Amino acid sequence: VLPAETEDDANFPWQAHLRPQDEGRAYGEVFADLVMDKAHPVLPLGVLRCVRRNEASQGGASKPYVWTNPSCDAVLRPGDLLYVLGDRRFGQMVYESGRLPLSGVQGA
Repeated sequence: VLPAETEDDANFPWQAHLRPQDEGRAYGEVFADLVMDKAHPVLPLGVLRCVRRNEASQGGASKPYVWTNPSCDAVLRPGDLLYVLGDRRFGQMVYESGRLPLSGVQGA
C-alpha cells in the first residue's frame, strides 16, 4: 500500500543505480552512509544483481536476481541496483542525478 499523494514525508520503495563511488564498496558501508545521510536518509532493503556472462557460463545464476539484506561484506558491482525506502525528496534527487532506472534521464 502506497501513501497518499499529499503525504510529503511518506516513504516509497525506490530502485536506484549505484553512485559511481559506491561500486566496489561493501554493502554494509553503503548501507551506513545511506541511513546516516543528512539530506536524504533512506533504508536500503537489497540489491538487484545483474549477471555477468562469465558467471552464467560457469554454472552461476543466468538471470538477474534480487538479493534482500545482503551481508555487510558483500561487494557492490557496476550494474547493481539498490532497493531502498525513501521519501519524495530522495526520489527527486536520484531522478535529477540520472540514477532512477527507466526515467529516460541521462546523468551521473
